[in-house]
Amino acid sequence: MKKKSFLSGVLLGLLVSALGCGLDARRDNFETDERVQELLAVYEGVEGVYQGELRRAKTTIPVQLSLQTRPYLDPSNRKTDGTLQELPLLVGNLRYLDGRVEPIEYMDFVASYNQYTGELVLFYNPDGKEHPLYGSAEQHSIKGSLFNESEIQADMLNRSSQIIGTMTLKKTSDVVSGLSSEEREDEYRERMKIMSDRFAGTYVGKLQKSVGNGSVESDFVVQIDYVLATAQFRANARSSVASPVNGVWLNVTYLYDPDRLIFSQYEGFGGTNRLSSSLSATNRSSASLFSTSSSNPGAISASGHVERRFETKDNQRFLVKKLILDEYHGPFGSGTFEGESWEPAD
Repeated sequence: MKKKSFLSGVLLGLLVSALGCGLDARRDNFETDERVQELLAVYEGVEGVYQGELRRAKTTIPVQLSLQTRPYLDPSNRKTDGTLQELPLLVGNLRYLDGRVEPIEYMDFVASYNQYTGELVLFYNPDGKEHPLYGSAEQHSIKGSLFNESEIQADMLNRSSQIIGTMTLKKTSDVVSGLSSEEREDEYRERMKIMSDRFAGTYVGKLQKSVGNGSVESDFVVQIDYVLATAQFRANARSSVASPVNGVWLNVTYLYDPDRLIFSQYEGFGGTNRLSSSLSATNRSSASLFSTSSSNPGAISASGHVERRFETKDNQRFLVKKLILDEYHGPFGSGTFEGESWEPAD
């Protein structure tokens, strides 16, 4: 029972203290130490890649959870010579496999595992931190059990400890491929670029504006781009295809689920307008998201979605994207917009 008590104490201590510290992405050979070897033995069967489904109220998302040990200098444990003891820390990383990209996928969950009961707990606490590229993510935790070192059944909880989904995962590999911080950033940029293909384009159409008891139409263009360096989206709204200089710039936020685009006043990249977490955004009503502030009547805002279809024209196949703005407020007036972007399909 002494061994069990020691391991439980170490795991709890690491879980609490590591939350406010950066985790070393490398895995070196640990020193030959009884305590270290005990922890490594516990984690050996847990490490690996697990794949399965995250079932939420209205959707099921294919996901992957990777568990691996990383060396951690524990400030509460010192060696006989007074230097900090390097101990193995179990860390988890979540990945969505349906095409969405979320900041939480690039945050490290600190894990606690009880080899006697199979209880597995992973916890991410933002602690006020914000990554210059990924932005920030809300607090999340995963609580469940590991069965036979091969299957995980767990609940995913938000910062209010409310269950937002349940997951069942099976181990697909004992080996976790690690990436350096630079490689992770490059991967993030590329995944964001792939996701932007769902809605990026130059949409030409008509802005329908209400005037008195009637309405008027005017030529209108919305161009949505992806900026690779910052891994963010922006848009330019203008009155004609030929006048981008005279247009207005908008920040763009994409909600993968429920497939919505949010346009807001451009504040320059690096501010607060980042990719939003669809885990929290899906519970917000679309009507409450997109109104012009009464305290700033000159503010720009819009909301909408993109419909996609394929068409053949002159023996060439095209991907046609149709942008529908349910609401637009800006210097060109207020109203609704529909426009199309035609791209040759591979």
